[in-house]
Amino acid sequence: MIGNPAARVKLVEYLSLTCPHCAAFSAEAMGPLQRDYIAKGTVSLEIRHAVRDPLDFVASLLLRCEVPNTYLGSIEALFATQDDWFYRAQEGTSTPEFEALAPDRKMGAIIKAAGFDGFFAKRGLSTKAQAACSASKAGQDQLARMASNSWDRDKIPGTPLILVNGVRKEEVKEWGQLEPLLKAALQ
Repeated sequence: MIGNPAARVKLVEYLSLTCPHCAAFSAEAMGPLQRDYIAKGTVSLEIRHAVRDPLDFVASLLLRCEVPNTYLGSIEALFATQDDWFYRAQEGTSTPEFEALAPDRKMGAIIKAAGFDGFFAKRGLSTKAQAACSASKAGQDQLARMASNSWDRDKIPGTPLILVNGVRKEEVKEWGQLEPLLKAALQ
């Protein structure tokens, strides 16, 4: 939960860090959403990770280990550089050497291949903390449950998916579609 927990408007976004539509939505919406609504305490934002693939899982897991006040900025930075780290990860994990790794070693290989080690180190998550985070069975299980809830329980059709005060807004894919709904909910 980001922002005022008592905000009049509760915004939920189901997202995937490897979703290009989510990256485009973030680039367009996060600035005005934070500045004009979250910072003023009128809207809170809850992020629900709808993990789609192993790369998304690793990025989301590391993101959730960060200090809470850097979380949203890191999501924005990951989305802004999505093409770069996604390409590097695809190159580094589509090799016979990667496939031969034991499952517990693949997560570290994904971190290195994508450049997440440097990305998160610059944001205060040391290499040691990254290793502990990615190895945390509790963290892995919590993220897997969140993803399962998104796809299986909540039956989301894809990402991004927006809820405004608990009501699904499947048509919302752009800031120009979301802002009028926020304004209406605040009246």
